[in-house]
Amino acid sequence: MLRDIPDDLMEEIKQAAALERRSVPAEILHLTQIGVRKTIQLQRDHPRTVENLRQQIAERPRFPVSAT
Repeated sequence: MLRDIPDDLMEEIKQAAALERRSVPAEILHLTQIGVRKTIQLQRDHPRTVENLRQQIAERPRFPVSAT
């Protein structure tokens, strides 16, 4: 199983799994397949866009900073 999934995201995955009548692992696999396929298609169709998005993501902090 995956680790370090934020609680709010896990809750959304559970809701999506229930709506689709899938188990949580099956829903995670399904969403991963969709994401991978879309990423590959986007890379083929718009390589500059993908590279720009990668740069933007790389510049963001990896972990949210708490103000508390």
